[in-house]
Amino acid sequence: MPRPATISYDDFRAAALRLMEAGDTPTFSRLRAELGGGSYDVLRRYLDAFEQEKARRLKTPAVPDDVLGGIQGWYERIRDEASTQARAELNAEFETLAQRRAALEADFARLRDEARDARRDLERFEVGAAALREELAQSRAEGARLAGELAATREELAVERERHLRQVTLADELRAQLKQAAQDAAAGIALADERARSLERTLLQRHDEAAELWKARLRELEVTLGDTREQRARDDARQAEVIKQADAARAAERALHGQALATLEMRQAMAEQDAERVRRELASEREARRTLEAELTTVRTAIVEARSRDALISEVCDEIGRCGATWVESIRSALRTERQGT
Repeated sequence: MPRPATISYDDFRAAALRLMEAGDTPTFSRLRAELGGGSYDVLRRYLDAFEQEKARRLKTPAVPDDVLGGIQGWYERIRDEASTQARAELNAEFETLAQRRAALEADFARLRDEARDARRDLERFEVGAAALREELAQSRAEGARLAGELAATREELAVERERHLRQVTLADELRAQLKQAAQDAAAGIALADERARSLERTLLQRHDEAAELWKARLRELEVTLGDTREQRARDDARQAEVIKQADAARAAERALHGQALATLEMRQAMAEQDAERVRRELASEREARRTLEAELTTVRTAIVEARSRDALISEVCDEIGRCGATWVESIRSALRTERQGT
């Protein structure tokens, strides 16, 4: 079915007259170039009508037959040339259109292959996105588990801190008790020394008094000169007994002093043992605290790594989503182009 004419006969006639005024023969190609295009059938019909109109104008009753025959021959020759040239141009245009059609078909096949590849890539991306989403869910679960472990570790650390504070308080109390025991021991030693000095002064005083007494009695004996050797022996024995008692008192005092020193040394040794035990417990607590701090640092590092991996997975998922949207849009455009071409 021929396309509707977009050029009127008046436009065609005006173009032909312009060519004739310029001294050119109004051929099919020149008319088409002058008009800027046009359908072959329409231009062919307009050209035949123009030639007939021109022939009618040129035909007069006084024209001889040979002249009229020459004009008709010239007209037929021009018409044949125009028809041949129009067919050649039309064939060239048909060939160009066929080449364009082949190129469009090749482009369509290429776009169809690209759409198929895009569908495959989209399916592959969707599978990868599903795997990444699953890995993201696992990472989030792992992060939640690590967060729970961190909370439990914090609770244990709080309990250990309270226990450490209690032990520190106990150590302070033990130090205070040890200090008080040392003060009590020092006070006991001072009291024992004071008692020893007092006893020694008492014994010396008694010894001096006894010596004075015996001196007086000796003076009395010297004055009386009536005492016998037996009385003197008894006096000597009594004096020896007194000296023996004084020596025994001194020995008892020294024994009491030694016992007090032994008791003080024993208490001091026990206090040192308690202090050593407290120091060992404090060292154990410090080691446990360092271990807990190291574990807490490890847990924090794991949480930071999990968060970094979660952020990276989110970025990858976003990028895959954007790429998928771009591919889907390109596929839709290709399908729309394919439908329009069809």
